Amino acid sequence: MACCCAAPLQNYEYICEATHLARSHLHIKVAHNYIVVASYRFACRQYHRREADMGQAQPFLIPRRCHRICKLETELEWERQARRQAEAIAEGRLRDLYENQRRLTLLQRVTEGANRSCDLRNSLGFALSEICEQIGWAFGCAYLVDNGALEAVGCDIWYSKNPVALSSFIEASRQARFRVGQSMPGLVLRDRKAVWINNPDRHPELSRLALARQCGIVSACAFPIWSGDELAAVIEFLSSERIDESPENVAMMQQIGIQLGRVIERDRSRKILLQEALQDSLTGLPNRLQFLRKGKAVFDVLPEDRRGLAVVVIDLDGFKTINDRHGHAYGDRALVAVAKSLSACVNEWQVGLRKRGQTVDVLPARMSGDEFVVLAHGDAGDEDLKSFARAFQSALQTLIWAEMEGALTLSASIGIAQSCLSHTEFDHTLRDADLAMYEGKLSDTGQIVSFTAQLGNKVRQRRQLLMELRDALKNEELLLYYQPIFALGECQSLVGFEALIRWNHPSRGLLEPQDFIPAAEDGGLIGQIGDWVLEEALSALKRLHQANESVDRPYLSVNIAAAQFLQPNFAKRLYQLMRDADIECSALTLEITESVALVDTVRTAAVLGLIRQWGVRTSLDDFGTGYSSLSYLKNLPFDTLKIDKSFVQTMSDRRCRSIVRAILDIADNLELNVVAEGIETAEQCETMRLMGAQSGQGYLFGRPMSEKSALTLLKNDLLSISRHGNG
Repeated sequence: MACCCAAPLQNYEYICEATHLARSHLHIKVAHNYIVVASYRFACRQYHRREADMGQAQPFLIPRRCHRICKLETELEWERQARRQAEAIAEGRLRDLYENQRRLTLLQRVTEGANRSCDLRNSLGFALSEICEQIGWAFGCAYLVDNGALEAVGCDIWYSKNPVALSSFIEASRQARFRVGQSMPGLVLRDRKAVWINNPDRHPELSRLALARQCGIVSACAFPIWSGDELAAVIEFLSSERIDESPENVAMMQQIGIQLGRVIERDRSRKILLQEALQDSLTGLPNRLQFLRKGKAVFDVLPEDRRGLAVVVIDLDGFKTINDRHGHAYGDRALVAVAKSLSACVNEWQVGLRKRGQTVDVLPARMSGDEFVVLAHGDAGDEDLKSFARAFQSALQTLIWAEMEGALTLSASIGIAQSCLSHTEFDHTLRDADLAMYEGKLSDTGQIVSFTAQLGNKVRQRRQLLMELRDALKNEELLLYYQPIFALGECQSLVGFEALIRWNHPSRGLLEPQDFIPAAEDGGLIGQIGDWVLEEALSALKRLHQANESVDRPYLSVNIAAAQFLQPNFAKRLYQLMRDADIECSALTLEITESVALVDTVRTAAVLGLIRQWGVRTSLDDFGTGYSSLSYLKNLPFDTLKIDKSFVQTMSDRRCRSIVRAILDIADNLELNVVAEGIETAEQCETMRLMGAQSGQGYLFGRPMSEKSALTLLKNDLLSISRHGNG
């Protein structure tokens, strides 16, 4: 009987299967069966060949065990198919595992790269390159979303392994703007979800379809990047080979989008923090830090002669009064209005310079409080800078009037300095502009001053004087002189003294107040000096009273500086000094000027009212030279008006005489005493007496004198009064 058991496999295939199974060490018995079948088949084949060679055409008879071989062969076929199916399943799972691992690796690399870089451009660029390389995209591009304009805007962040082949498409994409529904970025904007296209020809809405066809693009996709609930960006990918959409790839891109969204959110937060660090929160102008950074950067690139950089320092005059009088909210509104005025003037000034062919880069900034600055880099001369300063002062008035409903008047002191060869760093230019501004403030409000070498020498001399003045306080070089005040009646008796400070300078001799008080005010020493004057004057007053046993003891008038009067504890300090000196409060008169009284009229009224309750008298010094407002004169509790010597010494002028008469009439109606200063002639004395002044002081009665001379004068006056009474 012929063999009817056709082998499903060739002999060598049985051998291969056996070898494969034997190597795995898992199916040794099955491998043995494969060898048995292969051996049997080999033996059969050899037998057939031998019979053919011998010319025997008799069919090969199946040996007794052939049915067992056939059964074994069938079992092996079933085993092989089952094993192949299992291996296919395992291979598929292994392939899926590999793909998952590849996707996880890509996600990890993108995440690490995004977190490693502090720059959004670098993070997006790295992500595009990794995605293109790992998945096989030929081109990737990022678009930031302008949610205000509802556009996806190309920000020139892209990647391509072969940019030459896709150059036309890249150029049309990297800085393009896509509206809602336009091309793939626009579709993402519209649908708020990913877009995947495998045949661009079927999508006519793609604005770059012709370029895509020209570059051989077959597959494309675009994914949204979310920052919280806001669509922040879109990333787009294209390939010349087909890349099918799969749930796994979409999920991976969504995860990458989440990571990049966090990068964008972090970048926005960083920019906000940086903006807050470099921008004034109230006015929106650059702040001190940004101004100094810019100034130093510009200074470092100046030519060898250090020309081409200027600084304008702007300080608002008396701005503290606005805060004190109207509140900080009102003051903030005023500062915002000033910033608007400054920005507008800067823009207008730049336009004017450009028309004249001058190029100037200008940066306005708020340094602190009520101080603003302008940095000018370019060919702007001193006259150009002064022109800008004048324009700002004019615009300031106009804008403030409009913004603050006409309730506020502001002026600004402005200092200008230009860089020069002697400046080795930007701070030197800024320092000179500051010095120029403060020099203007010393003379008057609303001044524009340019720094010069002469001004620098003057400032250095003032600084030297200030150092010497500090030593003078320690070394007891300051002293008080006393100018007598006489009644202008028939007997012209001595009624008091005015304490006047002098400085017994070691090398310059006796200095009067005008020689050092401005430096003391500028250097912040006026408060200490004022305290010393008050303490010394009270001690002198007690000694004067001890030398005078009469009932009508002379009073002592003391000038109070602005910095001293504005101290929060001024009244408390005064009370303590008077108690320590053990004097009669009614013998003390405090003099303040109009400018000091008007700094804060509410506080002035409260302080003056309090010290008058103690018995201290108050005097308004130099009346008529300042604001001379009748409203504050009515509301502030003064006992005495002092007519400035500039009016007294020009009594021959009809207008001055009229002013003096008006002052005396006001004082009479308000029941105020009047002291006329600067009386130097008998004619002036008689005129003031006839016009109604009660008291006077000046060289006619006596120059400022030492305490010893004042005591002598007091004793002589007492003797004169005594003789007159006896007579």
